[in-house]
Order: sequence, then C-alpha cells, then structure tokens
Amino acid sequence: MDFEKDTCSICGKYTDITAKVLNERETLYCMECQDKELKRMLDNFNQIKFYCIKCGSSNVTKSDPKTGISLTDIPNAIYANALITCKDCDHRFFVNMEDHGKIN
Repeated sequence: MDFEKDTCSICGKYTDITAKVLNERETLYCMECQDKELKRMLDNFNQIKFYCIKCGSSNVTKSDPKTGISLTDIPNAIYANALITCKDCDHRFFVNMEDHGKIN
C-alpha cells in the first residue's frame, strides 16, 4: 500500500512510503526499512519466554508468530503476535504486543 512519495524517516531516501507509524512522532517507512524493522521486531519477539497463563508452565510453543503495522488503530502501531499453546495442560492463548514508542 503506497501512501505517497516522501522521505523515509529511517534511511533518509526520497522514495515511495509504504507505512506511517504515529508514536512519539510520525515515522515514515520505505518498503526496505519497513521489512527490516518488522524482521528485527519478530526476532526480538521470538526471544521472549512465555509461560502458560493457566498453569504457569514454561513448556509452551509459539504458533505462527508475526509482526505488522496496524493501519486501523489511532495512533498506528507496530505489533507482534502469536498463538501460544501449553504442552502440559493443552491451554491456548493469544499474545498481541504493540509498540507505541517512548513516553514523552
């Protein structure tokens, strides 16, 4: 989804902007920088150790973890989410984390 021709806030190149994120300031992403940011966030998200919210076990698996930019919320946010399944009690829960930037 192209918004307009503008300057990417990350690389500084004048290019087609594919995403705008409103956190402490407006951040514009070109496709390359957006892909890099989402991959970095997915790598960080996959390092988080989750515990079952039902039984407290750490014997859980993440199914289909993914990241994206929410274009429906105001302000827009970068998010990461996954379905977590406990291998001990078979409980499933969904985790959704949003990055809303720094506190001013």
